[in-house]
Amino acid sequence: MSFGYPLVRADITDLVRSNLLWILTGLLVLLVFANWAADPTMIDASSQSFLLVLLQFTHWLPLFAIVIGYDAVVRLRESGRVRLLLGQPTTRRTLVIQAFLARVIAFLAVLSAAILVVLVLVVTQTGSVGVLEFVAGVGSVALYGLAWLGATVGVSAMAATGRQVIGVMLIAYTLLLALWEPFVARVLALAVTGSGELGGLIEFADPAVVTYAEGATWFLYAFRLGPAEAFTGTVFYSYEVLQAAVDGGSVAVPHGPNLFGVGVLLAWLALPLLVGSWLFQRVDLE
Repeated sequence: MSFGYPLVRADITDLVRSNLLWILTGLLVLLVFANWAADPTMIDASSQSFLLVLLQFTHWLPLFAIVIGYDAVVRLRESGRVRLLLGQPTTRRTLVIQAFLARVIAFLAVLSAAILVVLVLVVTQTGSVGVLEFVAGVGSVALYGLAWLGATVGVSAMAATGRQVIGVMLIAYTLLLALWEPFVARVLALAVTGSGELGGLIEFADPAVVTYAEGATWFLYAFRLGPAEAFTGTVFYSYEVLQAAVDGGSVAVPHGPNLFGVGVLLAWLALPLLVGSWLFQRVDLE
């Protein structure tokens, strides 16, 4: 990284020196402990306990991703450093990629510490965590966090100021998490069924409890347009797939809606980055 990716090294060094990573790591670990202290029964000896505990990251992780990624590219413009960097043999697209990679490393470092704490708590209370459960859980929560990080860095490449990035991402957070079920999902139901009443649709589409035996199939897809629901579905679906692959059995849940949910998370990770990079290459930096 010291030769081919100088911005990655410099960016991570700046983050460490600013103490941001240490503060965020401590805060996320504190949230894990606080959530466990408030309800120690959340960890029990039942199967998939590790997966269930990881769902606590659903509302926290996007905020941490926003804080880590919001100034990844825009700060280069605000400080004027971007013109200095472009005076070297590099391109604007490369700058966006390096800025994203630096924030990925920083984000995964913060997340790893919190997951380690979750692992210790679960093992302490249940005795063990299965390898497949660990792989499925960690992979899913990492993908979910990186989806929000990719979106944030993409917006950072489009925006002129850090405040714009924070504003856009907090609006996205509000619509896609806080208001997704009580408002946005009802609008989807109204558009398709003519009624804003969700009725049994939510219970049917809940990735954590649904049997997928019958119901409004369209809602299985529509509900997973929300990253939180896509994440929940991915957690349990990935575990089912890994278990079936090892045991030689079959997957009890349908592939379609769950693969669609994985695609939603990948789209959140990649599309804003692609659009942001494209716009950043064309913006007037003077």
